[in-house]
Amino acid sequence: MSSLSKTLSGSGNRKKFTISVWIKRTFFGSSGFIFGVGTASTDTGKFSLFFTTQDRLLVEGGATTFKQTSRRYTDPSAWYHIVVAVDTTLATQNDRIKIYTNGVLETDFESNSGPSQDLNGPVNENGKLQYIGLSGAAGNSFKGYMAHYHHIDGTQYAASDFGQTDSTTQSWIPISQPNVNYGTHGFFFKFEDASNMGLDSSGQSNNYSV
Repeated sequence: MSSLSKTLSGSGNRKKFTISVWIKRTFFGSSGFIFGVGTASTDTGKFSLFFTTQDRLLVEGGATTFKQTSRRYTDPSAWYHIVVAVDTTLATQNDRIKIYTNGVLETDFESNSGPSQDLNGPVNENGKLQYIGLSGAAGNSFKGYMAHYHHIDGTQYAASDFGQTDSTTQSWIPISQPNVNYGTHGFFFKFEDASNMGLDSSGQSNNYSV
């Protein structure tokens, strides 16, 4: 897919956010970033969501590997619904970052940590350049397809806010118009217009550039 980016203007919520996206991978054994912001080697200066060379999903700050799944995402025919939900204000460290795959909360990790309580990270920070499909250093592009990409500024949502089980097939499917509050820097990319891939359909007009 093409990568997207935007330099944020104005303050958002740097403690609470949710990323929900459907992805289909087409290349394996190589790093591929879903989302990246910042390059500093501190947890306040960098946040990344990406697949590792071992095809595991990893969430990290600039100085900390927060969570790396034991699950490997290696099915070339599968669409995966990935949700990463963050709330650094929570008392329990393990609850500050939650990862869901196809509606199921991940509990088996190669690495399992969390940000310090009340950490103000770089996501939704004024002046930061946020990337979709690249790292914060504009490298290691995502190889594959994305659909229904939601970014929520200010709320830690669950996967069930964006997806549901089909009553006929019992498969996990997207909710086309989820009832969520996108917040200041939130957006919803449908990727329906090839000439304007960064068009925001959330009503917030937070469009990104290709």
